[in-house]
Amino acid sequence: MVDRFQDGLLTPTETASHLEIPQSTLTSWLKGRAAGAPLVHQVEPVRNRNQPGSA
Repeated sequence: MVDRFQDGLLTPTETASHLEIPQSTLTSWLKGRAAGAPLVHQVEPVRNRNQPGSA
């Protein structure tokens, strides 16, 4: 089961494309804060051990 707060669903590039907004806008939202809380939630990627380039 996918946990939308723990498992990444889209990359920032895919998200900006899906929302039809500039990637720079999404980047500022990912780094920005409003009323002391993040504007949007971001999950750091976890590499699969079987993927090329993983340790």
